[in-house]
Amino acid sequence: NELLGDAALPVETFLAELFGEELAAKEDAAFFTGDGSNKPTGILTVASIPTVDAGANITPEDIFALWDALEPQYRANAAWVMNPATLGAIRRLQDNTGRYLLVDSLAAGTPDTLLGRPVYLSANMPTIGAGAKSIILADFQRAYYIADRQGMDVQRSVDRYFEQDVTAFRAIVRTDGKVALPEAARILVHAD
Repeated sequence: NELLGDAALPVETFLAELFGEELAAKEDAAFFTGDGSNKPTGILTVASIPTVDAGANITPEDIFALWDALEPQYRANAAWVMNPATLGAIRRLQDNTGRYLLVDSLAAGTPDTLLGRPVYLSANMPTIGAGAKSIILADFQRAYYIADRQGMDVQRSVDRYFEQDVTAFRAIVRTDGKVALPEAARILVHAD
């Protein structure tokens, strides 16, 4: 309570920002790898999403095979999702005419593109390795549904720890995620 009284900045606002960052990180992890038990079902955990096999490393042929495996009606709204380390490997890939597959964005806040579609990064995606699912290409609006039942609700209680002169804060978010249309996604899987 002394910190709340002496702080030069609004502690509640600062805590709401910290809660938001932590909850976003937890949601990101659950949307990729959640087991569906008191958390979203992660897109990487669903066996019904078709996969494309790759070798130990990513080649231009693997990228083209993943693109070609996605049905044409889903390509216009498709996006790539991968780990930043995987992006580093893709950054060096060239087609048979020597053009790089990845095109760096020239505008701030705009994602790089791969075969004309945006590339998004998540540390929760596996890196390239034996048996890893390293890249997702999907029309996420069709493939994966996220339901946010309420925005973040930050609550404050001065009663709970009254004797200790402590104010308690908590953040509550209700969200879920599930694969809705598996055929609108493809996952690149490396050989064991």
